[in-house]
Parts: sequence; structure tokens; C-alpha cells
Amino acid sequence: MSNPSPYSVTARAMVKVTDLDALVTQIDRLVKLSPKIEPIEDGTYRDGWERREGSFVHLDDDPRDMVRFALGLLHLGAKGIDVEADGWVVDDSGSSFEIELQVGECEVVGPQSAADWLGELEGSSATILQARVAVRLLETLAGAEARVISLVAERADVEPGLTLDAPQCEITLVPGVPVEESDLPPAHQRIVVTDGGRHYETDENGYLVNRPAGYPANRSGRRPLRFDGDTARTVVHFLHFIPITRGFAMAWVLDNAPGWDANGLFGALGSAGLIEQPPSAGMPRLVDGVGWVDIEPSGISSRIEFDSTAFR
Repeated sequence: MSNPSPYSVTARAMVKVTDLDALVTQIDRLVKLSPKIEPIEDGTYRDGWERREGSFVHLDDDPRDMVRFALGLLHLGAKGIDVEADGWVVDDSGSSFEIELQVGECEVVGPQSAADWLGELEGSSATILQARVAVRLLETLAGAEARVISLVAERADVEPGLTLDAPQCEITLVPGVPVEESDLPPAHQRIVVTDGGRHYETDENGYLVNRPAGYPANRSGRRPLRFDGDTARTVVHFLHFIPITRGFAMAWVLDNAPGWDANGLFGALGSAGLIEQPPSAGMPRLVDGVGWVDIEPSGISSRIEFDSTAFR
């Protein structure tokens, strides 16, 4: 099982070293698995407390350097999975400090070992596998308490429509009322849709009121989008022939994502690996743990924020 994901997943965590001996032991064990590190000549190093014999690494007095070194080796401890990963210390002040672990390409080489280590893998997309591996690796950091504070997947091959500190725009849309170009925010602003978005109007029998005739012919008005998890889940809920043929999917998109069509949104979420297909005929669903999704006018999700607790 190879990982063709174009995303890299970065987990940020707050760490506090609690057992230096356990951390040193883990580093020594992982170093022995590394083909890139040669034994030092005298077989000794300082761990910050005392000189030890028979170790393969030099470390100074700062436990942060030990953690930094360990982060670069953690992927060697993955069970049944080949992982490209690296980590570093972001904040070097205080007894607790911030670290990052970035996980790139993953390949399952031992399905049973990987399942024992991560849990059930069947149906997991490449992106979700990366996220699960990132959290699990941090959980294996010995001699330290690691609390994940963010988990983000990003594509390096997509220029995002705007940065996180650029203007956002939550626009007010009226169900059934077409949106004029003049009503839309500037093209560089991202339309933010939360809480499932504004829903279409239905009558007492659950049928659409003023069913839309079709999508706008000109899609050049696409704006970059940001959906929270509830909104992305609502979009995936429409990925079924009943809401599609009855016009619900079209009505929701017209009411919430001007210039877009349902296939464009389905494709963006699907290519990001965020849609789970049931093994038998049934409703597709959004994978667990999605917090926010950025979708670019090109139809690609450039950034995904996860709730790390879904991957523990």
C-alpha cells in the first residue's frame, strides 16, 4: 500500500521531558536502526546528567536537543510502515516547549504489524494515514509528555488563495435568491461557510421550494472557500443519487458556494482523501477528525486542519 498523497502533515505539540533516562534509551535504540549514523569512536556521550558508556550519539546538557534528535529518529520506530518524517523544536524557552513533526510519504509494508500499531487501516486514505502516523509517532516519544495542539495537512504544489492572516469573508446568502457578481467579496477573499451552511428551502413534504434551474454557465466567479467540519460533512451528505437527482445538492451549492457546482466540491474533498466510501451500497461519509478545509478555485483542497483527538 503506497502513499501517493501530495500532502505533508505537520503535527505541533507541547512537550515536557519527564524521564531523561527513558528518552536516552529510546534514542540509543532508534540510532541502532538508522543506516545514516555511525558509532562514535570512544563510545561515550553526555546526556546532560552524567557520562554514559556505549552510546552512539553525542548530546549536550539541554534535553531539548535530545527531543530534537529523537524527533528525527521516531519514524524508525513505526511498525509495518515506511515513513518519511522529520521534526524540530519550535520554542526553546520554558520547561515545556513546542515541537513540530512533519510526516511525508508513507508506505504500508507490513499490513498486520501496521494495523496492530495504528488500528484498522482498511479504507484509510493516504492523507488520513499520514495524520494517524504523525499522532502515533508523537505518542511513542519516550520520557516526555507530548500534547498535540494542531494537526494540519498542506499541499506544496498549490498556491493558496490567501494566507491565514489575510481577509476572510462570511457572506449572507438568501436561499433561492441568485447571487450577483457585485454581491460577492473580492476574488482574493475566501468565503467561509460554517455550521453546515445556509440550507435550501423545502415545503412541508420535504421537497424543494423554487428548485433551481441549473448552475451558472460562467464558473469564473469561483471564490476560494473555507469549510468547517460540519459544512464539509453536509457537502458529502449530498453525494448520493437521491439528493443529487432531487436538486438538493445543487440548491445547497448555489446558496453557499457561488460559482461552484457540486461535482467541483465533491472532487476537491475526494481527492484530498476526506471521503470514505462504504464497502456496500450506502451513503459516503466525511472521515472523522476534519476541522477545516480550504478549497481553491482550481478545485483542490490546499489545507486541511484535523482534530488530533480523532486519531489517538
